[in-house]
Amino acid sequence: MSNSSTRSLSQWLQYIEALHPSEIDMGLARVREVAERMGLPESLSSRKVITIAGTNGKGSCVASLEALFEAYANSSLASKKIRYGAYTSPHFINYNERIRLDGKDASDDLICQAFSKIEAARQEISLSYFEFATLAGLQVFVDADCDYIVLEVGLGGRLDAVNIIDADIAVVTSIALDHQDWLGSDLEQIAREKAGIFRAEKIAISASPQMPNGVVETARQLAAVHWQVQQDYSYRVDGGRLFLKLASKQLDIAMPGLPTPSVAAAALIIDLLQLWPGDEAFAQALSAVQLTGRCQRISWQGRELVLDVAHNPAASAHLRTQLQEERHDYLLLGAMADKDLAGIIQPWAGSVKQAYCCDLPNTPRAASSKLLYSEFAAAGIASQAFAGFDEAFAEALSCSQEGDRIIIMGSFFTVAAALNHLSLEQ
Repeated sequence: MSNSSTRSLSQWLQYIEALHPSEIDMGLARVREVAERMGLPESLSSRKVITIAGTNGKGSCVASLEALFEAYANSSLASKKIRYGAYTSPHFINYNERIRLDGKDASDDLICQAFSKIEAARQEISLSYFEFATLAGLQVFVDADCDYIVLEVGLGGRLDAVNIIDADIAVVTSIALDHQDWLGSDLEQIAREKAGIFRAEKIAISASPQMPNGVVETARQLAAVHWQVQQDYSYRVDGGRLFLKLASKQLDIAMPGLPTPSVAAAALIIDLLQLWPGDEAFAQALSAVQLTGRCQRISWQGRELVLDVAHNPAASAHLRTQLQEERHDYLLLGAMADKDLAGIIQPWAGSVKQAYCCDLPNTPRAASSKLLYSEFAAAGIASQAFAGFDEAFAEALSCSQEGDRIIIMGSFFTVAAALNHLSLEQ
């Protein structure tokens, strides 16, 4: 292995992947110790930190915030230049997608410099792949002197690595059953885990109207400044328009292509931070946002492809409601074995002509195509099983016709395989 100062990003990633025995290692003691050695909590204390947790809708909230930060930065209302950073996970194609500065992926050099600082500080402490990534994002944001930092929780909230930093504004987008092995077996347990990002006397936003009591109770116990949607701020959808009533703003805009609760929460944050770009700029910014892998529509060989990382029943059902128009639909699914596969598949019963199941090679947690095939059969959906994405997609193209729709969904790995395939075919 080369010296840490001369390692390429790919060399760093190979090194980091081999360092820690577990992909997921819940707990903050190790990562907090390294962060303190690096001086990160102190360096970040003067910046506005927004942390976003939730079962579904996190990425949409982050994307909305980035678009609105950019709109403000480019507006005549900005009293000074602002810099903003966003940390998300996982990535689809390039690792750099996880760490963005002013809406653009961080460079290899910036990430490698951050990795070198982490390596020098950690010494005897073992860090997981995700913990390394989180610290790298924080270090890049400090080095870039960001004013506003958006952190997306990877898993849960209370014990997620991003929670080593106190959030000035914390958002829980939604609560549904997912990751029960780590977060708990019922909605109240999961709610309390995700609300673990709230801080005493700081702003806490509940973005879903159906928020379990655990979120509300956590906010109350901390004396957080709690904003509950449809009570303290609100949205309404009518005739293709979105009506928002925020802290100090009211407006109606054309419906953006992202989940309404996530958009409304992002709008509230921009209002609370007093970074309003103007009503017209606000509407234009949101109308232009399309998030990779979230109801992402691509025209391909006369078919409409819809890519979505819906990997739990709530996300799958939401995607189904977004695709109500009658089409000849084909469904391609690759998913993790520890998910509620029956719950993911059930919303599509009676609405898809044919399904295609694919293995996800080199992904130990993945459900086999044979297992997915049996789940489709139980739901009364005809399907075929394939050894990989490319084979499944080729069959879907062959069986469909121009004007048909192919829905590609499930794991991030499935959508990443689709994006990679499409980029190679162009």
